[in-house]
Amino acid sequence: MKCIFVCEFITCGGMRNRELPCSLLADAERMYQALLSDLRQIDDLDIVTCRDDRLSGVLESVASITQGDDAWKYWRRCMETADLAWLIAPETDGVLLRLNKMARQSACELIACDDDTVELTTSKYATNKYLLEQGIPALMSLRLDDEWLSDDRASVVKPDNGAGSEQCYFFQNSAEMLSWKNSREAGSQYIQQPYLPGISASLSVLYARQYTRLLACNRQMVGLRQGMLVNEGIIVNGLQEYFAPLEALAVEIGKKLLGLRGYVGIDLVLGESEITVIEINPRLTTAYAGLSEALNTNVAELVINTLQRENQGSFYDNNTIHAGV
Repeated sequence: MKCIFVCEFITCGGMRNRELPCSLLADAERMYQALLSDLRQIDDLDIVTCRDDRLSGVLESVASITQGDDAWKYWRRCMETADLAWLIAPETDGVLLRLNKMARQSACELIACDDDTVELTTSKYATNKYLLEQGIPALMSLRLDDEWLSDDRASVVKPDNGAGSEQCYFFQNSAEMLSWKNSREAGSQYIQQPYLPGISASLSVLYARQYTRLLACNRQMVGLRQGMLVNEGIIVNGLQEYFAPLEALAVEIGKKLLGLRGYVGIDLVLGESEITVIEINPRLTTAYAGLSEALNTNVAELVINTLQRENQGSFYDNNTIHAGV
């Protein structure tokens, strides 16, 4: 029997000595519980995890993280005894990258993208710059302190390494944005992007070396509240009619970012005449919570089995396998 360590940063004690962030907690909990549910159905797999003691427990809890505890020490101990590690964390402040590097220093196999790819995709600015250089249609991003959009289009300002829709500000024109910037200290950690009208979407993609499988095309429900763009929900696989062009895009991204591995989320906008990548999330995304049910497939088992085939050298070129086949 193999042992897998499951760690979701927010719910597994990473913020025990701080107030839990309401804006991210619900999504974090949904991803965490969905992953545990899928993993429980896999034979010969023992699950260990940790849990913030302010939250209700789960059957697999190996440690309850309390006030004053160093969650990172617990996590390291779990990684050193597990065969596999599946980690979920925000890219903010390099948390996901730090967790991945800790796991790689232990004896367990990590279900995650390569560290270089995680480091690149942590920065929305760097990611989009790289994708554009590689001929992938990505949203132009500018450093807030260095450059400005020259026209008067609506724009969005967000943290360069933020997670979810946290601090995602919407401005009708450059005057509004400049007024906001001058009223606060918003340095180079923020980026500016033109606002793109269209259908907000995300892709759930399974990557391995030289292998891409588009699992689902999801519709994101984005709203505007008090000058900020917020995620109001997601329809998992709600954009199935766009599968063919989105599949082709996912494959092209995989060819340019060879370090993508396991489950990856890609945010984009479907315009009238083009598809534009907004960002790449090298980890589980909120769409995972409804994915296994939508596909009638245990996605966690699919990911693990695919990466085992990768380790056995079963993939020789960048194939695409349709979801459900």
